[in-house]
Amino acid sequence: MFGRKCTLCGGKLDRRGICTECGLDNNKSEKNYHVNQSSCDNMPMTHVHEDEKKPSYVKKNTQDRQAQKVQKKKKSKRPRIIAFAMLIIIAGMIIFSVVSYLMQTVPFDSDDSYYTDYEYDPYASLDKENPESGDEAEYELSSGTYIVGLHIPAGDYKAVVQYDFDAVQVSDYENGIYLYEYAGQDEENYLDDLRLFDHAILTISSETSVTLKTENAQPLSVNGIANPVIDSYEITDSRIRTAGVDFAAGIYDLELLEGTGAIDLVIYAEDGNEYSYESIYLGEDQSDGKEYKYMVIPENTQITCEEGMRLIMTPSETIESTDYLGFYTRY
Repeated sequence: MFGRKCTLCGGKLDRRGICTECGLDNNKSEKNYHVNQSSCDNMPMTHVHEDEKKPSYVKKNTQDRQAQKVQKKKKSKRPRIIAFAMLIIIAGMIIFSVVSYLMQTVPFDSDDSYYTDYEYDPYASLDKENPESGDEAEYELSSGTYIVGLHIPAGDYKAVVQYDFDAVQVSDYENGIYLYEYAGQDEENYLDDLRLFDHAILTISSETSVTLKTENAQPLSVNGIANPVIDSYEITDSRIRTAGVDFAAGIYDLELLEGTGAIDLVIYAEDGNEYSYESIYLGEDQSDGKEYKYMVIPENTQITCEEGMRLIMTPSETIESTDYLGFYTRY
């Protein structure tokens, strides 16, 4: 250390290498501080400065590495998705080809016995029959409701209609028979096989009339009662009328006097909620002709008709019961 001088000011250095004049630590600055020296010393005058090359190794920070990993994962999923989609498409094409082949090569039996062998039988659960013996009888019935055993005898009937859409309906709750038959049906009808038992309800809908014929008519066995309603009622406009308010609730025969159109009845249950909705169509060339027999109108029923219609309601002569609402609820 003896004889060394400060590289900055030329002053003396103590034994630790500290300049006693300027205080420079020559131990730390000896390599970096030189007076009148540069990195170009000992280089030719024509030399060219070149940028120091950065080291080839650069340490990547953690975030860059994570971002690259995420990007690699995303890139790695894309081929898998494409491959899966292609697999589904190929599988679908194979299935479609197999189904098409089977449809073309395997004959389809349109006469499948499951469908063609099935025939609806309204009498399948019937456990009784009308007696074979009885009276030969014929009845011409206009549109309306008829109680079997009261208005028409029980028996096995054939119906003769005048129009394809003249309909015969049977509702027999006791024997489980329900029919709605007309000649214009696509399938086979039961107009020539009507088995009518006491208390069944027969409903006719015809522009004119339907003729019922039987060879085993039974004696009338349902005891009817005289209609307690005696006053007729005429409807002359389309306003709403209420049974029990505008006219007496009961059972009426309706006859059209003028006009044509629908007569609508809204029937209410005892709790005041709407229970049933009935419509008939009266007039020239209408489905129910110009009259309708035995229309049951319970208390609070609302009845309306179309504008221009005028009809008269006449109490039916003999009725089954005064339980007018029960006529609808029991079926």
